[in-house]
Amino acid sequence: MHTGLRVGDCLAIKTANLRYRMTVRESKTGKTRRITIPRDLLVDLQRHAGPIWVFPGRCDSAKHRTRQAVYKDVKRVARMYQRAHSIRPGQISPHSVRKLAAVEAYRRGGMDAAQRLLNHSDPAVTMLYALSDVVAAERPAAALGPGTGAGRGGVGRRRARGRED
Repeated sequence: MHTGLRVGDCLAIKTANLRYRMTVRESKTGKTRRITIPRDLLVDLQRHAGPIWVFPGRCDSAKHRTRQAVYKDVKRVARMYQRAHSIRPGQISPHSVRKLAAVEAYRRGGMDAAQRLLNHSDPAVTMLYALSDVVAAERPAAALGPGTGAGRGGVGRRRARGRED
């Protein structure tokens, strides 16, 4: 959440490259960006990192974890919170963390800060992320009906238009 990286870019970080400040090449866009990892998070990551990957695969540490494995983990934890009525169904996914980072950056430093954090070239795309909490509050998921992307921020619609996320 601190970096605004996509889950795939987080998973692709090698242990040898893990630093407080580091440059990451985004797999989706090919853009490079500088990230800063908070010191306490860095210590935790270093402590739990595998020999090659910061997030090693469960069965083969020579490979990093997959996005699909992280998705299943997040959904498993979300079901626990749903049982406790802490969140609504469909509210959480790995990409939700990127949206939370955008919302926090927007609240702290405005739209420019959120755009820099997400490394977006189009401010309109950043606005979709930075204001996702406002949009979610205004449109209850139940009112949208099934198959509309409710709870996922309409990801399918954005991708269909070819926008970056």
